[in-house]
Amino acid sequence: MVPMVKRPYRLLSDSGFFAFIRISSSSLLLRWSILNAFVSLEKERREVAQLVFP
Repeated sequence: MVPMVKRPYRLLSDSGFFAFIRISSSSLLLRWSILNAFVSLEKERREVAQLVFP
């Protein structure tokens, strides 16, 4: 009786854990892509500044 009750609860907690991992990984990926875009933009801006003011 106890394993029957315990099993769905564990399944639920596992799925919640995986959902949390998926959400955190996607937000981390989004943050990384934003940071990457900002860095490339900054690099481009410096190159333009060097062209304008050598």
